[in-house]
Amino acid sequence: MTTSWPSYPKNDAEFESLMAVIDQTLSEQGLKPWQRPLHVGLKLWEAYKWSGKAFPKKELAQSPGFDGDVLMAKAYRWYEQTYAERLTSEWAHGFAPARLGNTLWRVRAGVMYGRVRFFLDRNLKNRGLSIGSQGTEASLNVLCDVEGLPQGLIDRLSNQTLGEHFEFHVFVHQNLQWRDSLPSTGLLDTARADYDESTSSVLAGRFGQARWGSQQSVEKTLILLCHKRSRRFIEQQCGQCPRAIARATANWKRSVVIEFDT
Repeated sequence: MTTSWPSYPKNDAEFESLMAVIDQTLSEQGLKPWQRPLHVGLKLWEAYKWSGKAFPKKELAQSPGFDGDVLMAKAYRWYEQTYAERLTSEWAHGFAPARLGNTLWRVRAGVMYGRVRFFLDRNLKNRGLSIGSQGTEASLNVLCDVEGLPQGLIDRLSNQTLGEHFEFHVFVHQNLQWRDSLPSTGLLDTARADYDESTSSVLAGRFGQARWGSQQSVEKTLILLCHKRSRRFIEQQCGQCPRAIARATANWKRSVVIEFDT
C-alpha cells in the first residue's frame, strides 16, 4: 500500500497530521505501540529523505521548528504523550516462569539492540548500563529482569542457584528473540498468545492449563513452519533455535556478551 504523506510540517497542526499518518501506517504493518517509535526515522526518510539522530536529546522537543533532530525528538514526545505506559509495559520479547527459593517468579526478556553484556551481581542496585558508548558496552544484571525479586532473597540464595538462573535467563532470552524473528502471521500471533497464557498459568499454579497452552503454542508454530517453508528451511530455523550458551559454574559472576539485531 502506498502511503499518502502530508507536506513537511511547519507548525503544530501539520506535525499532528504527520504523526497520525505515521502511527496509522505502522499500526497497519502490525507494529505494536511500543515498537513504533523505533520505526519513525525510516518513515520520515521515506517521506522526506529526512536525516538525523535516531535517539536525539529529549530537550530538543522543546525547541522551535521541525528540522533534523528536533523533529525526531518531537516524534518521541508525541508517542510518550499518546501512549504513555503502553510504550513500556510490553517492551519485551516475552516472559518465562523461573523458580528461585521456594516460589515462582516472572522473568522478563526485554527487547535490546546492538551489543549487550549479560552479567549477574547479587547487588540489585547494579543494573548495568542501558545505553553503551564508545569503549563502554551496554550491560544488564539479569537479576534485575526478575519482576519483584527482593534483595533479601538474593542474599540467601547459593552461588550454584544463581549460576543456574543465569544460564536459564540467557536461554530464555535468546529463544524468545528467535521466536519473534519468525514470520508475522495470524497463526503465529495466536501461538505467541498461547505461550503467554501458558506462562501466566504456571505463575498462577494452573498447571493443567499451562500444559495445554504450551502444546498449542508448539503445534501452531510447527504448522506455520511446515506450511510456509520447505523442510530445509525448518531444519535451518530449528538449528538456529539457541541452546544454553553460558555454562555457569560456582563462579556466578561470569558474564556473556550477546549480539542483538539492529
